[in-house]
Amino acid sequence: MDLFNRPPTIAEDTLHYTLYLPKDLSDKASATTFAACIRTYVEDVLPGFIWHRDAFELKVVLDSDPENSNAYILEGRMRVGDCVDDEWCTVWLLKEISAKWDIVISVFDSDGEFLLIEAAETLPSWVKPTNSENRVWIYSSRLHLIPISHISPPSRKRHRRQLPGSHEDEDRDHDRMEDDDGYISAQCAIGLVRDPSVPTFAPNAVETMVWQRISGYPNAAKSHVHNTKVYIPSDIALSLMNSPSLIQKAVEAFYTRDAIQLRAAHRMNRFSPNESVLSMITMTRTAYAQLIGQNFFPPKVFGYWSEPEGSKERRWRDVGMKIVGLNAVLVNATHIVA
Repeated sequence: MDLFNRPPTIAEDTLHYTLYLPKDLSDKASATTFAACIRTYVEDVLPGFIWHRDAFELKVVLDSDPENSNAYILEGRMRVGDCVDDEWCTVWLLKEISAKWDIVISVFDSDGEFLLIEAAETLPSWVKPTNSENRVWIYSSRLHLIPISHISPPSRKRHRRQLPGSHEDEDRDHDRMEDDDGYISAQCAIGLVRDPSVPTFAPNAVETMVWQRISGYPNAAKSHVHNTKVYIPSDIALSLMNSPSLIQKAVEAFYTRDAIQLRAAHRMNRFSPNESVLSMITMTRTAYAQLIGQNFFPPKVFGYWSEPEGSKERRWRDVGMKIVGLNAVLVNATHIVA
């Protein structure tokens, strides 16, 4: 495929968060109860929230760390793509969860300890990407940064994590071997964070800068979405009214469409624009920007638009036409009737 005709791609940035339960409540039944309670809480504080790619999720899994064998933890992965809003909204949720339950939380993304990256200008001089693993935690609504003076005994087996979407290579292994003297295991770190006699709070300047990033929540969540009027077929309008989040998968399919999917969008075999109605729809700001930024000329079936260029009515027609096209792409890709 020619370089300049390649379809747009979506960043595969992934958020990974792990919730460690109290030792006496780390059996499967207790972990499942925790997960259910937290899901209900998230739905209560973010009612009807539309996530850009993946929704907030929690899975009950056995900890893979040999030091914590037979213990269940809660784990989640979220592809945030180009939508950094979802990443910080999740950090706010995790902070609130840590205030409500006795849970120690780790969160990182494809870049590593992104909370530290946010506060890079105020970090202690000892902090490096190669020695910060298992040192950054959220607990009791506070940010913890375990000092480098705390390390695991040399006899402890090193259990390194792999960043989402990454592959271990020789250079990384070499860098990590150089910092093995400063290694601390997750279980050692959690014990320190839970111990009130051990000072593990992040420096005030670091914590302030990180929490400032999420200070506007939960009200800030309202700014994640964009509402717009569009002309779309009544069956699509009904589907989006019942399941607003469907628009996100459709936008993604349209944004990354290939030549075959593009032909499906132009044929419009499934949806008739002649049955369009003016509807109000909601999507993330990122999805709206992706949709507006796409050049997609109306197929002949849409006929002639009488609305003047630059008018809001013309924009409603254009965005609606793209939504019809993206639904055609999605149905063609999945063979599922909307």
